[in-house]
Amino acid sequence: MAIHAKLLSSRFILTGDSRLKITDVELIRFRLPTFSHGTKWGYGVDGEVHDGVQTLTNIVTDEGVEGYATGGVHSYFYGASEDEIERLVKPLLVGQDPFDRGMLWEWMKANRGFSEALVGNIDSALWDLAGRAAGQSVATLMGRTRTKARAYASTAPNIGSPDVYAKLALESRDRGYTAFKIHAYIYADPSTL
Repeated sequence: MAIHAKLLSSRFILTGDSRLKITDVELIRFRLPTFSHGTKWGYGVDGEVHDGVQTLTNIVTDEGVEGYATGGVHSYFYGASEDEIERLVKPLLVGQDPFDRGMLWEWMKANRGFSEALVGNIDSALWDLAGRAAGQSVATLMGRTRTKARAYASTAPNIGSPDVYAKLALESRDRGYTAFKIHAYIYADPSTL
């Protein structure tokens, strides 16, 4: 049984068959100052401040409910390109029910043009749309089990010797972090070992 979204005091109540249809997928570009510079490993490293292009993928429905996913300049999250939106995403999604996320996921996975990162970008926008339609957070829709999460410090990969990681861990502890995640030697670069 599909989900039905019914407008009720500016909120969609999820009850039966959906009447929402995707009418457009847009890519919104904007510039922000960033100090992140890409590496050959695909991660960002700190450097001089410069203008970077960020993107928002926006999925639009016939009832005005929209969902967004972010991406862009050396972001941890993938930002779709205009070519991907026009050539792959729109032909697959326009006219479809945005609540059929599972089916749309399978269609995207089966299409050789969709990278795993692009599937994740579109899936995030579909979940955001569902949360906005329901007037709830995506965490609530997915069955949230906690209301707090411990923050931790994290590193980029291949930043130096174990001593460099140890120094960062101690600095992070001094800033109040109680946990530290190491991304050491992903696609190891011998020049940093």
